[in-house]
Amino acid sequence: ASLPLPESAESFRQELSLLYLKCVRSWCPLLTADGRHAEAEEIAVAALRFDPINEDLVRLLHGIYTTRNNPVKARQLLEAYARALSEATFSDEEIEEILEAFWTHPA
Repeated sequence: ASLPLPESAESFRQELSLLYLKCVRSWCPLLTADGRHAEAEEIAVAALRFDPINEDLVRLLHGIYTTRNNPVKARQLLEAYARALSEATFSDEEIEEILEAFWTHPA
């Protein structure tokens, strides 16, 4: 178990986390546009391990898999996303709505 951080340290950690995710969401499309799909995938996978229910990251990685013509990984990603949502205590109905919106309301 970890020790609780002082409020200022926790706030700083949250700021760094948000900055990290913002960088990943900016960097991966640049790498993909440059044809560096494997690097973009590696970075997105690492970020998703950090925040497995981040819809922007899921969409980003799904796009990379689609671009790389890898439907198996794309399907596995969505299955893992549904499991992560369930573990985060989303109801089955909420998960269904989120996954439906993934297709009906693209980012």
